[in-house]
Amino acid sequence: MVKQMNIINRLEKLRTKMQENNLDCMLILGSRNVYYFSGTAQYGYLMVPLDDDPVLLIRVNMEIARKESCIKNMLELRDTKDICNALGELGLDKGSIGIEEKLISLDLYKRINGILPKADFSDMTHVFYELRMMKDREEIEQIKRAAEFTNACHKRAKEVVTTGMQENELAAEIEYAMRKAGNEGFIFHRRWGASMFHGMLASGPNIAKISGYGAFTITGTGLSPAYPYGASNRKIRKGEPVVIDYVGCAGGYHCDEARTYVVGKAEKKLQDIFNLLKKVEENAFETIRSGVSVSRIYDSARKVIEHTIYKNNFMGFGKYVGRYVGHGLGLEIDEPPIIGPNNQIPIRAGMVLALEPKVTIPKYGGATLEDTILVTKDGFEILTKTERELLET
Repeated sequence: MVKQMNIINRLEKLRTKMQENNLDCMLILGSRNVYYFSGTAQYGYLMVPLDDDPVLLIRVNMEIARKESCIKNMLELRDTKDICNALGELGLDKGSIGIEEKLISLDLYKRINGILPKADFSDMTHVFYELRMMKDREEIEQIKRAAEFTNACHKRAKEVVTTGMQENELAAEIEYAMRKAGNEGFIFHRRWGASMFHGMLASGPNIAKISGYGAFTITGTGLSPAYPYGASNRKIRKGEPVVIDYVGCAGGYHCDEARTYVVGKAEKKLQDIFNLLKKVEENAFETIRSGVSVSRIYDSARKVIEHTIYKNNFMGFGKYVGRYVGHGLGLEIDEPPIIGPNNQIPIRAGMVLALEPKVTIPKYGGATLEDTILVTKDGFEILTKTERELLET
């Protein structure tokens, strides 16, 4: 349960943003933001007036919502018109209202516009992400719990990965271990229509088969065209790389961790690639401190590989290249800031970032190393727990 004081602090910060943007009310429709500002993920919407108490409109199970949330004003949400009625009672149905245009469907947006024709709507999606970039102590503790689940994944992988095992068999083993450890077993995405179950797993040439919804890094090929990423039925062979990029979730908060494995002794080429990625990550680590721009982290990572034979295989290859080396995370796996060039957002203590350098080579495969870190006043803390080595089994 989210602590009441954290909810109060979040609402105060939101109202400051509302004043800066001349808003009378914030109408929060996205499930992750409703949870963030109310403490419950029961199906519903949250209204936050600038000068009045928030109102939580609940469609399903108000009894549970009352136990989970400290929001005192709760109303039943039978249809979209109830939003208009609630705003009307507060005299806000003709006001300036902020919404998350980038997080809701066109149908919902049209319905809300239809029932509130005199309201002035503004897209405030960016405001929610700005506030959520900074994690409080409770959020950090949940991410640390999620790191225990990704560690359970990699502990099990080291025990069971072997020659002749299908990728999907390995996925079943590590997902079972994560669930036994307490993993909530879902991943929320910022991108509309994107979905992922636990994470990505691929071996050998599959590592370099870019698929899915456009991650442009390492995706795997999946079990069917309906879900074309993640583990397939391909059998793992001795000496080839195996990449496991899995996500833990605790209390709705994500931890992202990836490691590269090999059954047997790693050949020199793979060891060299991994050592290079480790140097890339460590060079990025050296840059991290409060006040440094995000682009400097990217630049410090990129320069390590720029003059090597793998510069055209960094974060993808050919037309499948991602111009980033990491991302923020929290209630979603892919939150701002994107750690890429030209991003001048300064990092600050309290941000949680995932650094994920990769090398992918067609017909061969590749390697990755990903860690979730907490930015502190004096630098950073690595939250992921698995040893940062090429893991030979």
